[in-house]
Amino acid sequence: MFAFMLALILIFLVLAAQFESFKDPLIVMGTVPLALTGALVFMWYFDITMNIFRPDRDNHAYRSSFEKTVSYCGIRKPRGKMPAWQT
Repeated sequence: MFAFMLALILIFLVLAAQFESFKDPLIVMGTVPLALTGALVFMWYFDITMNIFRPDRDNHAYRSSFEKTVSYCGIRKPRGKMPAWQT
């Protein structure tokens, strides 16, 4: 638990240094659990299992659902903080 809290604090400090604000990192960090929740609800609704390994290793276009979930959260995270002029 200590390592998790330390990681969150360090991520917050790095984002605060990049954005030069204390409010914006909270917005960005708040979008990650929301994106993960949305991905898991989608998987539950369509009865998709959370697999880590690809069942078909010959087909390189196929990705595991774990890889897709991490990619989805990584794509949604930068869009968490959008300047007011872009909305």
